Amino acid sequence: MDSKVVLKQKNPHDKANFVSKIFLTWSFSLFRRGFKHGLTVDDLWRARDGDNSGRLGDRLEQAWQEELDTAKRKGIKPSLSKAIVRSFWVEYLLCGLIVGLLFIFLW
Repeated sequence: MDSKVVLKQKNPHDKANFVSKIFLTWSFSLFRRGFKHGLTVDDLWRARDGDNSGRLGDRLEQAWQEELDTAKRKGIKPSLSKAIVRSFWVEYLLCGLIVGLLFIFLW
């Protein structure tokens, strides 16, 4: 389902440097604008190319099809959670590592 709203502003995350990405300073202008005046649709940025729902949906659809084929071949019930993990395991792994490091260094 495509939205009729077209966001014109590019996402500042794409041009942010490493430090800005770590500390999320690239997003402060949006927070400041929202605090002072409230936000409208025109204030929002486009989604990054990697976060496009079409691209992510295609990845999940491919993993789901593989899960259906595997389940049919083995005679078991397909698992959506397995398909999700198969699609996004790298993201899960990176988030898990970051959280683990935070626990180690901040505990």
